[in-house]
Amino acid sequence: MSQNIKKILVFGSNSFTGSYFINHTLEKTDAKIIGVSRSKEYDEIFLPYLYKKQRSKNFKFYQLDLNKDFHQIAKLIDQEEPEVVVNYAAQGEVRNSWKWPEQWFQTNCLSTVKIADLSEINNMLKDSPLVSEVVFQKDVVSVLTSWTNALRSIGFGLIIVLSLVSIFIMVIIIGIKISQKKQDIEIMRLIGAGGWYIRWPFLFEGIFYGGVGAILGWLISAGALWYATPFLSSFLKGIPIFPLPLVFLFGLLGTEILVAIILGVVSSFVAVLRYLK
Repeated sequence: MSQNIKKILVFGSNSFTGSYFINHTLEKTDAKIIGVSRSKEYDEIFLPYLYKKQRSKNFKFYQLDLNKDFHQIAKLIDQEEPEVVVNYAAQGEVRNSWKWPEQWFQTNCLSTVKIADLSEINNMLKDSPLVSEVVFQKDVVSVLTSWTNALRSIGFGLIIVLSLVSIFIMVIIIGIKISQKKQDIEIMRLIGAGGWYIRWPFLFEGIFYGGVGAILGWLISAGALWYATPFLSSFLKGIPIFPLPLVFLFGLLGTEILVAIILGVVSSFVAVLRYLK
């Protein structure tokens, strides 16, 4: 650690690594250290910087939680103006992380940067004389968020409407096919064909229509997305979304085919019940 640094903020000061970092820095430099941890300071046996009988005047401790006390931490940074921020705040214990994964993900991945707080962080960093430039794509983030919310609502509505339209169209098509083969169906009944023996071909036909429609729709969407990828990548200015991975695209295709098969079965079944009596 450079001797020129006058003030350091340490997140996770109660952790094993954080406490030893604080102890080493207090011993080797004259820097003032602000320790932040979500739990109160442990017994001196666990914190090496407390081994000495007299507490160092260069160390101050604040009990604050990164997940819950962001605004207080922001005020503390603004008040203390540390030159260096060191983050040792994290949750280990892999076994417990499987039981409560959302808590571990919140602490280890999301606690230091939240979408709703980006503007506040941006303003705070811009006001600091130690920062020469802040790159904050606020317009891109806000537009992307609004687009995502709008597309989610519109997409959900379109899925319902298009599903109903697909069922309606396939019922009409299969109904027409049944009407065209009415004489053949009567002959099959006369020679002893069962009801399901007659119905199964129409059910498979509905499945075929649904599967083919899903594949064609996926090809058109994938082609349009591939064509628009350069524009979208330029608009998002380096946010690593495009190009979409092939695993995601083929997973989407599989989901579409599955949904299309279900819609085909439902449509065919409705048509068969309506026209084959």
